[in-house]
Order: sequence, then C-alpha cells, then structure tokens
Amino acid sequence: MSTPERDEAFLEAFSGWLRTLGTDVNEVSNALRRAEDAYAREVLVGSLNYLFKSIDLIPDGIEDLGMLDDAFVLRTACAMALPHDRTLSSAAASSLAIQADVIRDFLGDDYPRLEKFTEGMRQASVRGRTAIEIAKDPALIDSFCSEVNDWARAYEVPGFSREPRNLIKLRAFLSTKLPAA
Repeated sequence: MSTPERDEAFLEAFSGWLRTLGTDVNEVSNALRRAEDAYAREVLVGSLNYLFKSIDLIPDGIEDLGMLDDAFVLRTACAMALPHDRTLSSAAASSLAIQADVIRDFLGDDYPRLEKFTEGMRQASVRGRTAIEIAKDPALIDSFCSEVNDWARAYEVPGFSREPRNLIKLRAFLSTKLPAA
C-alpha cells in the first residue's frame, strides 16, 4: 500500500541511485574482476551489459525514469550474485544488493519478474556477445570492464523530479514490460 511517507522514501532512494549510477557501475565492474563464482560473474556481466542494451524496460531518453531500470537491474543482479560468491560480501556490490530490498518493497509481487528479467540478461546478446561468453574469459572481462568504465565516465545524471506520479509511471512501465513470472 502506498503512503506519502513510503513514496517519499522511494523517491529519495531512486533520486540518489541516479546520482550514483556511474560510481555504482564502476563498483560492480571492480567486483566483477574479483568474482570467483561463474554464476555471479554472469549475473554481474548481464547487469552491466544491460547498460548497452538498445531496448530497455524503460527507454533511456524518458525524462525522470529512463535510467532507473538500469539502477534496478544492477541492484537486483548484485542481490542475486552475492549468495554465490564470498568475494562480493566485502565489495560495494554488497551494499547495492541490500538496496534491492527497496526495489522488492516498491515492486511487491512484480519483484520476481524483475529477477527473472535480470536472470535472462545472462543469455541476452548485447553487442554480439552474451554475459555467459564474457564471464568465461578473463581477457573479455577486462575489455568489457574497460567499456563499462568508459560508460560510467560519460554518464550524466538525468533530471529526476520527486513527484509521486513518477512512481505510478515507473510501476506501470515495469508492470507492462517485465516478463511473466
């Protein structure tokens, strides 16, 4: 159930995530370089590969909301990877994984659909390669992380008006676009 207090907390969190997305992406890239577990690497690569995906859940150009799906996928992937790889528990990826609880609270029954989508990013081909392919090859991981770091350097924080209507639009986009559970 939506309340003004909860909505304000979501708006505050999401606004902050947009401000730190470039840094968060770099932190996940660094965690990826250290990850030991194959599944964890695949999920992290999939979430970072999502940055380059031309067809997003929410198109990047949509003011206020366009980059939030990227922030959501990144946090969900960290939450999915963390139980599989002990090297991530001390990394910034651990902090992002904890923030996935905010997404879980925001999306409610739709959160498993976001997990399914994030899981599917392991096999999605972006720029001619899948996360599974990248995660298997240390040289590809290094090259990929360089591309990701370039993206993070070029990232410009989008505007985000902390209007409750943005939460309604965000839920509507995700409810419509996420795969069935």
